[in-house]
Amino acid sequence: MGLAWERKQYQKVRDWLHMLIKRRGQSKQAIVDMVKLINETYLPTLQGHRDETFTFLQTIRDVSEGKMTLEREYAVTTKRLVEMLEQDGKIDEACKIIQEIQIETYGSMQNKEKVDFILY
Repeated sequence: MGLAWERKQYQKVRDWLHMLIKRRGQSKQAIVDMVKLINETYLPTLQGHRDETFTFLQTIRDVSEGKMTLEREYAVTTKRLVEMLEQDGKIDEACKIIQEIQIETYGSMQNKEKVDFILY
């Protein structure tokens, strides 16, 4: 995955993420670590590529939706996606997405993060 990222083959990275997360018997911690790696290491390097960042955020939301081990990552990714939509002036779409977050998601977040998210 790292080599594809360095070569800017972002579609391959997204494909790998989908494949590895759907693989039977995949370690839950490995899945969490993959999503964290993309969120915390790779995405910040896409500063000038807003469309790619948006696409990666949507991909992470898709693969993490409904997975208990990825509740926090799903919430954080959703918030970042909503912030981007707000910046684009798509307030209605942003409101719809942020209101879809289930209340159970808040349990996996730290208190400060939880309060910030609820207030948002």
